Amino acid sequence: MFTTYEKLQEYAAANLDNPTVYLTMLESVGATHAAPLVADRFVAMPLDANGVAQAAALVDAAYLVRDSRPGERQEVLRPDR
Repeated sequence: MFTTYEKLQEYAAANLDNPTVYLTMLESVGATHAAPLVADRFVAMPLDANGVAQAAALVDAAYLVRDSRPGERQEVLRPDR
């Protein structure tokens, strides 16, 4: 999830506009996690905290990465179950 549309655009440009980077990302997550990343399920819409929780529940998300960025240190949020 991204906190601003600009951060989403930066991520998409850096990772999805470059096929080599995109394939490297898919290889790094392994086959079991690749399907959700390649299933054309990208949606950009404004959500409040309740909307984020509902969206996470709809896709049965185990965790959310906030403002994904290069490197190993990411802000990970775990939805309440």
